[in-house]
Amino acid sequence: MSGCSAMEKDEDCGSILLTFVTTEGKSKVNIHVFDVAEQEALYESLASERLMTEPSVEVILDQRRVEGEEFPKIPPAGVEIIEKAWRDRKNSTEVFCKGFDVQITRKDLRTLMDHQWLNDEVINFYLNLIVERSHNDPDLPKVYTYNTFFYPNLVTKGYESVKRWTRKVDIFSYELLLVPIRIDQHWSLAVVDMTEKTIDYYDSMHLGNGGGLRKLRKYLASEMQDKKKQVLDTDEWILQTREDIPRQLNGSDCGVFACRFAEYASRRAEIDFSQQHMCYFRQRMVHEICAKQLM
Repeated sequence: MSGCSAMEKDEDCGSILLTFVTTEGKSKVNIHVFDVAEQEALYESLASERLMTEPSVEVILDQRRVEGEEFPKIPPAGVEIIEKAWRDRKNSTEVFCKGFDVQITRKDLRTLMDHQWLNDEVINFYLNLIVERSHNDPDLPKVYTYNTFFYPNLVTKGYESVKRWTRKVDIFSYELLLVPIRIDQHWSLAVVDMTEKTIDYYDSMHLGNGGGLRKLRKYLASEMQDKKKQVLDTDEWILQTREDIPRQLNGSDCGVFACRFAEYASRRAEIDFSQQHMCYFRQRMVHEICAKQLM
């Protein structure tokens, strides 16, 4: 089986800098979990099991490139990091980089291998790279990101459980708020646009989450009341599920899609990628995370 999903055609990876050849397939697990703590434990268990059963990887260099300024070639140093992180299944706790109160190990980077589910560490680190870039580039919107544990706590325990998370942050001073969302084993993203007064939902499976968006809108009002003692009129806010976005064609790339949606939204850029670019983006994210800088 090729480095892309079994649901993709071989040519989908034809323009990718690196491809990865494996010899075993993967089964898809769909389990509904009601308790947040149990869901976290189950997710970690299933993700670890997938990594443990992943066969050794043979890295094949392919000189064909993804074309366009949105798809720069991964530099040689990045290729070396990918090979180092993905070839060896031993020493899974080896630390490759640290930052944003997150420690990235080989185990974390191997979740970026094809067919693997991205974990919290990878997504939180990557979203913080987006925030850091926005702070360093005055031409970009000012961005704030919540971590992956914010949404499940807000939804299941309410505002009181998360109000202290922003005690040192004025979220209303930002233009864009990124909210990573995981429902069961599926990643998606909500983007709060303070300027446009919209909350957009990006889901690569094109599933709706109206209830979640309403909870986020209510959260904004609660945050305004708690931190500023003011009333936020949310009646004019628009909640929308984005339909003009690419759809994933397998059961494992949702986390990569969510990260890419966040990266593009943070620049207010037009989305020009699709399923065929996921192999490339997985590899690119390894390089960006270890370099602690977006390309």
